[in-house]
Amino acid sequence: MALNDIALLVAAALGGGGLAATVGVLIKGPKEAGRIAVTAAGGAVIVQTSVIDTLRKENAAVLERYNTQSARIDALESRMQDYAETKARLADLEADKKRLREELTRARKRITTLEKQLRELGHPADEE
Repeated sequence: MALNDIALLVAAALGGGGLAATVGVLIKGPKEAGRIAVTAAGGAVIVQTSVIDTLRKENAAVLERYNTQSARIDALESRMQDYAETKARLADLEADKKRLREELTRARKRITTLEKQLRELGHPADEE
């Protein structure tokens, strides 16, 4: 067997014809070996084209899902930012409320002290 024949066997096997094309090349002999290898390669091209089309469709579907998920993630991140801002504002309001209650307590104590001093001086405290 010549080197050319071995190359045809390898081409038939790898080109998509597999074992059947390889056996065909061996049986048909060198005269038809080239035609069998070309036919096998042509079949492989058709199969590969179909696979490529399927992969393109799958890629488009994956890209669409990615875009949908990406939009959802963007919306959730925006909501999280809003939530964080609201939470910070609530913390500020709680701190203000605590400060104002402390001021009110101090003011009431001061009023009580002043009313007591007025009574000690003989002036009745104004009652509301």
